[in-house]
Amino acid sequence: MSMIASGIATILQARKGFWGSGYLCPASCSLTYLAPSILAGQVGGLPLIYGMVTVSGVFTAALSRFIGRIRWLFPPDVTGLIVAIVGIQLVALGVPRFLGFTHLGVPAPPGSAWVGIIALGAMVVPTIWGTKSLRLYPIFFGLFAGFVASLIFGVVMWAQLRQALSAPLLGFPHRAAAGMSFSLPLMVPFLIIAVAAMLKTVGDITLCQKINDADWKRTAMQSVTGGMMANSIGSVFSGLIGGFAQNTASASIGLSLATATTSRALAYPAGVLVIALAFVPKLAALFAAMPVPVMARSSSTRHVSWCSAACRS
Repeated sequence: MSMIASGIATILQARKGFWGSGYLCPASCSLTYLAPSILAGQVGGLPLIYGMVTVSGVFTAALSRFIGRIRWLFPPDVTGLIVAIVGIQLVALGVPRFLGFTHLGVPAPPGSAWVGIIALGAMVVPTIWGTKSLRLYPIFFGLFAGFVASLIFGVVMWAQLRQALSAPLLGFPHRAAAGMSFSLPLMVPFLIIAVAAMLKTVGDITLCQKINDADWKRTAMQSVTGGMMANSIGSVFSGLIGGFAQNTASASIGLSLATATTSRALAYPAGVLVIALAFVPKLAALFAAMPVPVMARSSSTRHVSWCSAACRS
């Protein structure tokens, strides 16, 4: 359900006007909302996550109408810091999982650290010593090497992989849990994170503007406002159908910069492709079976690759 919302938000982002930034600025499940979403899940399960995501989307939609008037509150220093913190917050989650630790006091499976190291090496080698084409696919190399290493070290059993591969190729996605609930105490962290997500959007769309305009001088707020509205619509829709919060995918912007591929026309087939993949349960099952050390390393690498591209810009 989240993939369907991501595809729709990606298509909306390519539009110019009330909803849309007018750039190739793909959307995905927002890692900015990861911490409060985990908290909401612990307190009230998936229905509470859906409800709070919907409220956050409505809040950012309303705030997007005033961002031009309050932009003085968010100078580049603040916006850049927020974007950096969004990635840094993953360290506390990523590093323990890179070594195989998923729960406090529970020992990591033997060989987990080696799996993480091998996956990391498979990503680093083509990035530093590979050709220009190979440097675009480090995550795929890491995923493949990580899966193979996990099978060798027994972190993932063949039975688990066979179970994932036995999932049907095609199927209709459905809501994981019925109902929707809300929590007044959780409004505070979710609305604070919503502001952080909004600032991340400002940074992402500003980077898109710089990529597409050699004479760029300052952020065009009309484009930012439309981009924020597209993300908000994606989050509201995602919450209603049973998905997670949506925001611009920073790593995708970094890939766009690295490949000099910036045509917003690509957003339409990309969005349709993401929606279509939501109807492929076998793909979802393979990702669900991904070893924890590999998952942690892939997530961190996405942010590092985007930060590198942003710094070069």
